[in-house]
Amino acid sequence: MILSISTSSPYVSVAYLDKGGQVLAAVGAEAKRQASAAILRLLEEVEREFGLSAKTADAFIADIGPGSFTGVKVGVTMAKTFGYAFGKKVGGVSSFDLVSASQTVVIPNVAGKFFVREPGKAGALQQGLPKGSFVGYGVGVLEPWHPDAAHAGEVLKSVEWVAPEQLVALYIAEPSISAPKRAYGSLVAEGQSGGTH
Repeated sequence: MILSISTSSPYVSVAYLDKGGQVLAAVGAEAKRQASAAILRLLEEVEREFGLSAKTADAFIADIGPGSFTGVKVGVTMAKTFGYAFGKKVGGVSSFDLVSASQTVVIPNVAGKFFVREPGKAGALQQGLPKGSFVGYGVGVLEPWHPDAAHAGEVLKSVEWVAPEQLVALYIAEPSISAPKRAYGSLVAEGQSGGTH
């Protein structure tokens, strides 16, 4: 049995799959900026309703992005932690594939930019939505499709299983953070020492 976790978007989900990729149980919920708390609630819900637990999983899959920088880290860290704790292998599936493995997929970045992946090609960051048909989510997408952990079963044969320490996130672009405008923590260097040395 495989536990799949997706936390890269405002919709988080977990799914238990058999070794052939068939879904045994799956749940999801909206969780804007609260992926870690929401994913724990979903795991508890599946255990309560279906009797399935991470303790009995044979392997763990994480949504490795792209998507929310922090959200991706939550899912990858959780899969790695389970892998370490239970001595199991882990694997990663892109959020593109967790939306759709067979269609053009769009995932929002910042300021009107989207990660876009066409079938059979690598994802890339671009300004605006692509022409033609696509699925995904973000500003301007009328019918959102979010990554869903249950879709990992569709690409299970292509998952590369690794030791927990080898699982890494897929970041197509640098995180959208800015450097401080001035260095902090060195008031002594500016002649503003407030005590004796």
